[in-house]
Amino acid sequence: MIRATNRLQAWEIACEFIPNTEKDIDSSSRAGYPIYRSADNRLDYFCDLGDRLEVNLSSGKTINIRIEQTQKPKVREHKTEGELNEIADRISDTIMIRTYANGNSNDERRATTPEEKSIIYKIAYGALLGLNWGEDCRASRIAEQKIIDTAEFQIGLFIPECNGYDTIYIPLKNAVKNWGWR
Repeated sequence: MIRATNRLQAWEIACEFIPNTEKDIDSSSRAGYPIYRSADNRLDYFCDLGDRLEVNLSSGKTINIRIEQTQKPKVREHKTEGELNEIADRISDTIMIRTYANGNSNDERRATTPEEKSIIYKIAYGALLGLNWGEDCRASRIAEQKIIDTAEFQIGLFIPECNGYDTIYIPLKNAVKNWGWR
């Protein structure tokens, strides 16, 4: 049995076992409680039984995640928009450009042009606003990862020659790592 301090944490644990789930409407209707199946392997699923999540794997293993709401989850501190603005401004000062020569990848960090700075700032600031939005988001490692991944994907759409991992992913991860927790 695994213990979780709240429903969100229990879901995050269940999603580590079965990462790509979707609600099974028919099974949920028949069972009388929500059932979520893996989109990759329909034999992997978990049931939301209220006080616990029951994870059932195709290997035959069952894992119960008991929800014990005795503790408040750890939450990143709320930041002001001014603080988020400063972080986004720092992130947007430089860019890593990926170049290819003789079949080799050579990355070069340089100062951003005004247009690049504007794009990187907006993507970074938007991601930071998302990371700062509500206690559920500030407590969720899954939401955090998805927001940062999305920022990396977006930068590639707006600046294709940019190495998004070094330009925005790592700086956002560092910002979260340095974010205070309570």
